Amino acid sequence: MSITEVLSSMGLLISAGLIMLMIVGFAFLEAGAVSRKSVAAILTKNVAALAVTTMSFYLLGHQLMFGIGEGNFLSAYQVWGDGDQQEGGLLQPAYWLFVSLFAVSSTSIVSGAVAERMRINAFLIFAAFNGALVFPLIGNWVWGGGWLQQNGFHDFAGATVVHTAGGLAALIGSLILGPRLNRFDHPGAKRQTSPSSLPLATLGVFLLWIGWFGFNGGSALPVEDLAGFADIPRIVAFTNSGAVGGVLFACVYSRLVLRRWDLVIILNGALAGLVAITAAPHSQHAYMGFVFGACGAAIMIATDRLLLRLKIDDAVGAVPVHLGPGLFSAIVVVSFANDASWETQIFGSAAICLVVAFANLLLWGGLTMLTNIRLNPSEEIQGGDLTEVGHAAYDLIDPDMKNFSYIATHDLKEPLRTIHSFSQLAEKTENREECRQYLTRIRDASVKMRSLIDDLIIYSSLNHVANLSEPVDCRKLVNSIYSDLEKRGDGGRDHTLKMDELPVVTCNATLMTHVFQNLIQNAVNYRHPDRPLQLEIGFTEKPSVYEFAVSDNGLGIAQNNREAVFDVFSRFHPQAKPAGNGVGLAIVRKAVFRMGGVIWLQTKLGAGTSFFFTIPKDPTPTPKEHADEQQLRS
Repeated sequence: MSITEVLSSMGLLISAGLIMLMIVGFAFLEAGAVSRKSVAAILTKNVAALAVTTMSFYLLGHQLMFGIGEGNFLSAYQVWGDGDQQEGGLLQPAYWLFVSLFAVSSTSIVSGAVAERMRINAFLIFAAFNGALVFPLIGNWVWGGGWLQQNGFHDFAGATVVHTAGGLAALIGSLILGPRLNRFDHPGAKRQTSPSSLPLATLGVFLLWIGWFGFNGGSALPVEDLAGFADIPRIVAFTNSGAVGGVLFACVYSRLVLRRWDLVIILNGALAGLVAITAAPHSQHAYMGFVFGACGAAIMIATDRLLLRLKIDDAVGAVPVHLGPGLFSAIVVVSFANDASWETQIFGSAAICLVVAFANLLLWGGLTMLTNIRLNPSEEIQGGDLTEVGHAAYDLIDPDMKNFSYIATHDLKEPLRTIHSFSQLAEKTENREECRQYLTRIRDASVKMRSLIDDLIIYSSLNHVANLSEPVDCRKLVNSIYSDLEKRGDGGRDHTLKMDELPVVTCNATLMTHVFQNLIQNAVNYRHPDRPLQLEIGFTEKPSVYEFAVSDNGLGIAQNNREAVFDVFSRFHPQAKPAGNGVGLAIVRKAVFRMGGVIWLQTKLGAGTSFFFTIPKDPTPTPKEHADEQQLRS
């Protein structure tokens, strides 16, 4: 074996190490982009998928990818074996490791798109299928001596074989699985808003960026002589230019169009730029890397907008990043490769898309008919960490509770100071009328303190409410709550209550009571002083959820306070009589979330507010959860 072949083999091993960093990057990006309740499940799935894809490629995929051209596939079949035999000028172990990690990368693309709702065991079946059949088949066409390679199809480092194929499989999986629970059930749900760790996602993108140097640089191996190694630095530099071009375009778009620096779009812009130069990182024109990267980012942004409009849920943006930019990369090769033709590149890309779509529709459709590939609503609400893995990556205590003690102590001191001050004044005065006034102030402060303590107890105990569901007649519930308000003197002749024909829903009765009770009390507390209160409670049935609306014509809320209004101890109308404790809407939000719903509002300062919330139609708990909650209730 010549020195060139030895160096090529070592280069393959180094490149394989960099691609392993890409696999880590995929896992970190996905784990950082999903909610905290699913991180351990995501990491478990990525590690297991690496092993399953590698094993399936070892048992079948390698032979399918490189053995078809040697005669009858079945009669010539043999599991790959290591040794010092040369294959294309490379040691077999180095080459096999390098290509097997390409297969794993293709699987990892799909993992991100279907995150937080697909069962781990179902995804591992897909991983085995992809490593054994889909990736090797199209890899044979393009790199293994197949018909596309023979007809001059160009794909230097996997723009179609890895990225287009992975993006298309991700799209099919997302369509068949459907969106995550409550993903598109209200106008504000345009983008996942609760990533577990944007720093972790950013680290994942940087690891992918670095790993891409091995992805593209290693694809230049083997070389015929030592002079051939001179191409690798140019390829790596061109690869970096693609990422830079994607980032710059995403930055300009974010600042000029969105009027903010959108980190998620910028990160995906880097990845889309890298995908866009993968078919042609050996271009002779250095500036083309920036151009291709910017074009990839533009395609990614347009595809992302389209998916949102079509309500297709992709948890990490895998489809926008890999599918469109991958196809773009494969087609624009013609612009500088003399032996490439538009017909070959377009026809070859279309053929790859057709076989990938057919194979994945067959697999995903078959899995859907044979087994339940998706988490049920109760499991999805709890998150994969607890329902599939059995332990959480993060402390799942409500972040509000971390500052709870400090805030609660601060708010409780106010009525205590009042009680202390007026009790001292009552001791010193000899005027009976003044003493009576002081005692009245003390009584009011003690009532406020008791009300605040009651609300705090309710808020802090919501995490421990047993999630047992039962039929709840919402109309009777609202009438009962409003009747209690009238008995306490909070209702009045100047109040008007209008209700749609509210349904009987299966949900947690305690949590549902807290929701309506606090929303109605909030409307009463913050009614407009110059007009009678008009309270309306509406209902709309949607495919997977019940949507309720509680509207009033009260004081309203300033637009910049729309989100903060749900925080503990948020008060934006201290002049209201009676002023609220600042806990009621925090209770509402937590109760809605505990039932698996979402809540949002529409408001206009001085004109009133409408609160909307959803309740899933299928709150059925898993058998284990049901047993645990029965024990908790008993």
